[in-house]
Amino acid sequence: MNKAFSLFILSLSLFANNISEDLIKHWKKQDSFLEVTSLSFKPKLNNNCKIISYPALSKQGFFKVNCGEETKQISFKLQALSKVYILKKSVLKDELISILDLKSEKIDFSKVPFNALRDLNQEIRFKTKANAGSIVKYSMLMPNYLINKDDNVVGILDDGDLSVFIDLIALQSGVKGQKIRLKNTQGHNLTGEIINEKQVLIK
Repeated sequence: MNKAFSLFILSLSLFANNISEDLIKHWKKQDSFLEVTSLSFKPKLNNNCKIISYPALSKQGFFKVNCGEETKQISFKLQALSKVYILKKSVLKDELISILDLKSEKIDFSKVPFNALRDLNQEIRFKTKANAGSIVKYSMLMPNYLINKDDNVVGILDDGDLSVFIDLIALQSGVKGQKIRLKNTQGHNLTGEIINEKQVLIK
């Protein structure tokens, strides 16, 4: 009896873990640097449930699951970190700096600015003064555009198992790692993250 009960408890834990892993995978499509430290649900997931509506990335919220023939609304609380670059020193307008002048830090994901610099593989030039300790944002930098407004680009839709490529037109200029607005051939607007001079990742 004790062995059977232990196996039952283990199976419940595995179901909850599957939901957690599914949610984290979904959120990492929005922030690939996300590092989850705590994720809790209420009510607790105690049977074989599947997510039917995914929540946006936030510190708390709700999502729906299907548990057999029953649909439930589950609340969640999330604690997580994400990567930003911090200036080691104060910089002047037009000053050129490299990765050596920055330090990578993990902060509360909800405090990461939308236009924070998340990836760096080249020198960058500041278009305004900035103080040591500042989070580096694209709005501080002189643009080194990989994609220019009205460029024809390829959008990549990637769900992990299958990649779909679509033709798009850039509605904004942007640098690598920046999210820009795009338009498909039907005139619908999309948002994508710049990968290189010809491709964007649609999220």
